Amino acid sequence: MVLFFCTFLALRSQDCGHPVEHIRDYELDEEEELFGGQIVDDSYLHALRIYRDNASGAVRLQASVHRGEMKRAPVWTAFITHNINSRAWMRRVDPRVIHLRELRRTVFTFADYTPPRTSRGEHILKFTSRSDAQGFMETIAELADFNELKLI
Repeated sequence: MVLFFCTFLALRSQDCGHPVEHIRDYELDEEEELFGGQIVDDSYLHALRIYRDNASGAVRLQASVHRGEMKRAPVWTAFITHNINSRAWMRRVDPRVIHLRELRRTVFTFADYTPPRTSRGEHILKFTSRSDAQGFMETIAELADFNELKLI
């Protein structure tokens, strides 16, 4: 259902300049935004958010257009619930750069868009600030701690 919703928003935002933020429900009711920061992705400035579904506990990333006419239009999303407890899944390689393994992105827009990856196939998140990269790492760590508490 999330993929359908994001596809709808992406298509709607490309339809004659109808910005996503003018759509009354551009976020899902049962999802909570846990993190928001800026990344540079294939030379585009995107807003990266971490969402958690309150009903199922599913966690996902979503990159959206950050500015302009298509602001908040989803570019890609990836469910990461199964990854957040793995220490090997994420590594910080620079104060503003984080690499993620095994990220299955669903891309919604930009035919020429190519998500950046390393030669080893890791997905690159290049944040615009150190504080956003740190906030992302901390949010993932909090989610991992929360999941471990639920298992006890």
